[in-house]
Amino acid sequence: MLGTESLKKYITAKVLTEVGEQTPMFTSISALAGGLGSADLPRDASF
Repeated sequence: MLGTESLKKYITAKVLTEVGEQTPMFTSISALAGGLGSADLPRDASF
């Protein structure tokens, strides 16, 4: 991800506020989300 404008007004992390710096980025998208109004308990991996 290459920043073209400063995000200083939104965040304080220096690694994400320097204009023109290239920052490695990882995104994970999960297909486990339920529909509107579904319970979170069946997806809770902490059990």
